[in-house]
Amino acid sequence: MSRIVILDPGHGGQDPGATGRIFKEKEINLIIARKIKEILEEWGWVVYMTRDEDIFVPLKSRTDFANSIVAKHKNAKTCFVSCHFNAYPDKNVGGWEVYHFPGSTQGEKLAKQIAKYFKKQLPLRARGVKPEKDFYVLRHTIPPAVLIEPLFISNPLEEKWISDRGNQIILADAIAFGVDCWGS
Repeated sequence: MSRIVILDPGHGGQDPGATGRIFKEKEINLIIARKIKEILEEWGWVVYMTRDEDIFVPLKSRTDFANSIVAKHKNAKTCFVSCHFNAYPDKNVGGWEVYHFPGSTQGEKLAKQIAKYFKKQLPLRARGVKPEKDFYVLRHTIPPAVLIEPLFISNPLEEKWISDRGNQIILADAIAFGVDCWGS
């Protein structure tokens, strides 16, 4: 059976997302998604991306694209991972979160697998796995879907951590391992 992941680097183009001192969210989302893609393709996954350059893609287009992949590959094990980074006015707030749509058993399983590897590999506070009904991409995507917020780019220490290329690989590995375990 084919294993397919649709990676969704959040924001893009005129939508920068959150802004830290070093990164705009749209930039680091794309950097990490590309690294995840490279790892999962090495492991035999078929990887699609909702964007692979700095362009704006509306939320509906992202979910329509993901749903069209599912329709095209009916017998594949498919999931959707939306990559984001968090921000908060209090610069001391930090840690990772993984969201899934409430009631999606496979989405929750995927979120828990990614969280398992976040706990093992990231030196950041665990804020947990959380159901979320208000994220458009979770609500409108047919395959099991998660939205990840691995750290707060508004937190100077966390943003400095992710600015290191080695740490970017650690993060991408953690996400890839979670996806791969879910898909096994």
